[in-house]
Amino acid sequence: MRRLGDIPLREAIVPLLFIGGVTADFSPLSVHLSLLVSDVCLIAAGVISLPYALAQAPQAFLRFLESHRSFLVAAVLGVLFLVGTGLSTLLAGAPRAGVETWLLFALLVGLVVPLTALATAHSDIARRWLGRGLLLGATIGSLGFVGKAVTGSAPSYGFRSSGLFGSDPLLLIIVGLTIVLTRIGSRLRAPERRLQPILLLELVLVGLFVAALAVSRYRAGWVAAIAAVLWVTALYARSLKVFAAVAFALVAVGVTSYKLSILPDTVQTRIEQSFDSSQPDFFARREVAKRLLWVWTQEPWGIGLNESVRYVPPVFASGRVDSIHNFVANGLVEGGPLAALPLAVFPFLLTAMWLRRHPQHHRPWERTWGIAALWPAFIAAQFATSLYQHAAWIAVGAALGASVRHVGEARVDTP
Repeated sequence: MRRLGDIPLREAIVPLLFIGGVTADFSPLSVHLSLLVSDVCLIAAGVISLPYALAQAPQAFLRFLESHRSFLVAAVLGVLFLVGTGLSTLLAGAPRAGVETWLLFALLVGLVVPLTALATAHSDIARRWLGRGLLLGATIGSLGFVGKAVTGSAPSYGFRSSGLFGSDPLLLIIVGLTIVLTRIGSRLRAPERRLQPILLLELVLVGLFVAALAVSRYRAGWVAAIAAVLWVTALYARSLKVFAAVAFALVAVGVTSYKLSILPDTVQTRIEQSFDSSQPDFFARREVAKRLLWVWTQEPWGIGLNESVRYVPPVFASGRVDSIHNFVANGLVEGGPLAALPLAVFPFLLTAMWLRRHPQHHRPWERTWGIAALWPAFIAAQFATSLYQHAAWIAVGAALGASVRHVGEARVDTP
């Protein structure tokens, strides 16, 4: 094998490509339409890793497929999702917006996820560098949110804030926050818990990400951040008491801060609006969900991607409520049951696969951050129309790669 110094050439190139994670979800940095620079880097990393993966004990991989059919089921679910959304879009007349959205999902589900899994399946080095690339991207995205708040250009009320270059790096920041939390959790779980200088930097990053989410005015981001803390705690806690204590502390601090009105004005106001059923946004979301679910009963195979707006009164669509703000429900309405079933089942299936591979005493951060980021992203998607942001699908690929990693244990990577 060719080498670059003391490092195999493949392992030198793939981490460099993973620096492309810095551009994840920065839509202005696209190659064409929804094909981002980060996608090109990840796909290239997967293609470079393909010959190595095929030569890396294929018999062990075949044994894995035979004894753990859940991995095959995961692939089938991905195909079902693309077939369901594609079929409904064709039945709707293949409108341009629907076709472009389907091509985006085909890119993410059919290329980015499997090739990310392939590139990370046999290398802890690749996992580390992908995590670091996403961390860098999340830091840049967070600085965009915080910078707008500091300069006074971010909205205090009304619509949500936008990130750097006008991008929407919400899930990129959620993934970045989760990666830092898994690093801290892994460090605290280690037999020899030593305070290292890097821990201070990690705590600073946590503060930056939390601040960015606070000023972003994304309620889904706040819920996802809480879910990230609880899920990472569950993955690393040595006992149920630790998890219960963290959950109680989060609830106590949140409720107390809200009742005493000591939260930032943007956060305080946004929460108050969430509990006010008379708010136009609340009413619009409820009515749009009712109408579209009724439409689905008339067209059970789905109305087609991006076609919800045709069935929504203009008064709602003009207020940015032109579809159901729930990933699974919107998938059911637009893509039918073939699309909704994979969305509802896949997170549980992948989590079960990962937990069987990684007992609690062996969860290094580079093998954990993918599955740790999956659930916060999935929960955030329950408040959004679609899980369109690339960072979430990159996390899915990393979780898949970590699930396959222990097949045959052909080699052990070193930092």
